[in-house]
Amino acid sequence: MAANSSLLHQFLATLNRAITNKDGQFFANILVLSPQDIAQNQLMSALRAEVLGLTPAYIENACYEVLGEEWTSLTDMVVGYVGSYLRDVDVPGVVAGRDVSALQSWFDGLGSLMGQISSAFGSVQGILLLPLVKITTNVLTSLAIRIDQLTQDPRQSAANDASRIVLRAFNVALGDRTTGSNLGKKEAAFHLANLLFKLYFKLDQTRLSPTIHTNLQQSLLIPLLPTNFPKAQHTTYTYYLGRHHLSLATVSASHLLPAFTALSTSHSLCLPLFLSQRRQILIYLLASAILIGKTPSRAAIYNRLPESQGLDYIFSPIVHALKKGDFRAFHAHISACKGWLKRKGLYLLLLTRGEELLWRSLARRCFILKKELTAPINPFNLGTAKTPPPQLRLADLCRAANYLHRKSVSRISHERTLFSEDEEETFSIDDIEGVVLDLLDQGLIKGYIARQQKVVVLKREGNGFVGVEEARRWKASSAGTGGEDGAEWGTSAGGGAAGAPKMKMGGVVRLTGLKTIGS
Repeated sequence: MAANSSLLHQFLATLNRAITNKDGQFFANILVLSPQDIAQNQLMSALRAEVLGLTPAYIENACYEVLGEEWTSLTDMVVGYVGSYLRDVDVPGVVAGRDVSALQSWFDGLGSLMGQISSAFGSVQGILLLPLVKITTNVLTSLAIRIDQLTQDPRQSAANDASRIVLRAFNVALGDRTTGSNLGKKEAAFHLANLLFKLYFKLDQTRLSPTIHTNLQQSLLIPLLPTNFPKAQHTTYTYYLGRHHLSLATVSASHLLPAFTALSTSHSLCLPLFLSQRRQILIYLLASAILIGKTPSRAAIYNRLPESQGLDYIFSPIVHALKKGDFRAFHAHISACKGWLKRKGLYLLLLTRGEELLWRSLARRCFILKKELTAPINPFNLGTAKTPPPQLRLADLCRAANYLHRKSVSRISHERTLFSEDEEETFSIDDIEGVVLDLLDQGLIKGYIARQQKVVVLKREGNGFVGVEEARRWKASSAGTGGEDGAEWGTSAGGGAAGAPKMKMGGVVRLTGLKTIGS
């Protein structure tokens, strides 16, 4: 038996040498995980063939004989790799790609092995396993997503299992008490967090993301600088941070500016070499830019960036419709692109926040056409103002909305036509008051409603219609969700941590139950 086990002892001796030399990368390279790599590596194939003829007890004794009992969790992990993972994984089945059961068996074995790796990673000497933790969790995450795609499992069981396994390793990394400039095991935290975000978005469980963001911020003892982590990890983190804010922006517009800030950082960090990744980031960056009032320039974006190919067709008509307040054109284009937008998770966001901007444009257009400057209406101070503030009658906005419900925005040309009385009313004064209250709440209009007179009294500066970007910045600041100047953790290219990201919800959306103009 001793002669037959020579290859196993050589393998264990090599592992022991890596441990002695504290060479974590070499240690990780020895433990081959991929069945394809095992099949192509003659030594690993020979070792697997030898192990198949050995008893579990013999393998365990050999591991403890060579590696010793000083680091028992690591020795147990090696026993698990040799005695279970290496011998039980269906190498021919995975390589041949015959059925998903071989992949599932591989996933189960890899998950068990990762559990043992996490146990050894949690020990005092666990920093040695840093490369192995990164490699194994990478393979595990990709394999889980692949299995769920092949099985079309609606519960996505593999991804769920993978998220729990990766989360355990993430918590171990954050629990490291290393001080000073050395990150220690926390070096893996960024990598593991990105894998968790990937799984959470796949599982549509983005509500779990704030916990990861907060734990990262509270556990890292040094400032979060791009120089402290690989650029690829920083790029991925800010991408998922932006995506998370966008997912919350459907409920609260205060998340739009932080989303734009994070995605801008991610796109600037992503090298031009990675065209598909830059395109993925750009899609969400453009959506957030439009909704905070930044119009993408054709010369600067669509004509200059190769990753923007075809995106002009998606986003330019949206910008054009929002500027004109053209409800019909906006909804027609959104409907035409509905499938693509839904796959990207942008349909509901653009529909909800775009509706706000359309109503703002209509209110502003209505105000400009009417130009009503009557005596000021102030229930607390009637008649004392020397110069009347600009005002917008709710009745005029109501008539404009009802008119547009039947006709195209291009037909609006004369005040008499727009503001004439009409018997057919889809929108009531109460509907319009709810719309204006929402616009006031979002900061898209500055002023207040004099309810008794049914008039919107606008702020004198800018006639109450502030820029969309200014309104979004005000909303983000008032809700405490971060802004542009490095206030969002991880988004300032040269700044450090500025506090844990605050995921406050807020802002009453009153447009959700309102009939869409032109529908």
